[in-house]
Amino acid sequence: MPSQSKEQKELMLKEKAEIGRSTWRLLHGIARRYPDSPTRQEKQAVHDLLGSLHIIYPCKPCASAFSLFKNSPILDTTSRSSLIFSMCTFHNFVNIKLGKPLTDCSVYTAAQLSPLARSSPPGIIKRLHDAALSIIQNIKMSYR
Repeated sequence: MPSQSKEQKELMLKEKAEIGRSTWRLLHGIARRYPDSPTRQEKQAVHDLLGSLHIIYPCKPCASAFSLFKNSPILDTTSRSSLIFSMCTFHNFVNIKLGKPLTDCSVYTAAQLSPLARSSPPGIIKRLHDAALSIIQNIKMSYR
């Protein structure tokens, strides 16, 4: 197998970073819009999404982290606030592994639940949609 050029490695690192940012935007956006009293189907959908990411995510260490999170007691899908806190805690877990700064999840959750955060800024749905499409496109490209 030929070694990758410096340019190819840099491109892969940029793609990995973009996939990561897009995924976090999507996951945090879903948590922010999650119902206060979700149905069984909505709770299952969160688990299914994380299970799918575990299978198709192009970064294998990241994919295994999704599986760990999905099967951990940290994931709480019982309400909007619990899912926001869970996603923040999971994000901190990943940030520890990457040596990045941590967020106070209690403060973050309270901020996300404030009426100001819940009112839709212009284009939020389009941005979430675009983030999801970006993730899918990047995943497809990484398997070519």
